[in-house]
Amino acid sequence: MASINVRCWAPLRSALVILPFLFLLPALSNQHPPPPAYVWRFKVRETYYQGSTQVTRQVGSQDCPLVECQAEILMAVDLWSVSNGGRPYACFAYDQQNPDRCNQDVNTYGGCRWSDCVTHDAYNEVRFGPFFWKDGTFNIRVRDPWDQRWVTGVMGKLYGSGWSLTPSGTIYIFREYVLVQEAQVQVSNSTTSTSPE
Repeated sequence: MASINVRCWAPLRSALVILPFLFLLPALSNQHPPPPAYVWRFKVRETYYQGSTQVTRQVGSQDCPLVECQAEILMAVDLWSVSNGGRPYACFAYDQQNPDRCNQDVNTYGGCRWSDCVTHDAYNEVRFGPFFWKDGTFNIRVRDPWDQRWVTGVMGKLYGSGWSLTPSGTIYIFREYVLVQEAQVQVSNSTTSTSPE
């Protein structure tokens, strides 16, 4: 009668159980975390004077996924330098039809040095304009978010009404390239104050 040594079968049985898992190791090691996702974050800052103090504050922002950012975006903005009680309008140097004439003193007037320059009335341009009043708030429309001008930023001047000779505030619209994780924890409103020198 032949006897079988049981101790020899135990390691072989363990090896047969582990063998299928060894085939899974190469597949598991090839799995990498997805690459980080980025978005374009558009921001709007407003600068105005409160007495003798210059105030700059972020008044709105909107994230736009890189792949899907091929259409216009809208941003509600909380402006303090103009009110809905007058007939506010905005002026931008980039969309002037006669830039040689209208962009004189652009840092002061924002492209609206003369009355025949392109202005954007907040109440008349709800459907197409870059600055408009709708649903109880001012809004900024960016029709071409892919354009490089948003990387360097666009300055606009805000006027309280059509009778205003000088702007009541300045807005600055720009785009940043940020990680999605940062986009999820963004702070939408902040205020800084500086005194003029």
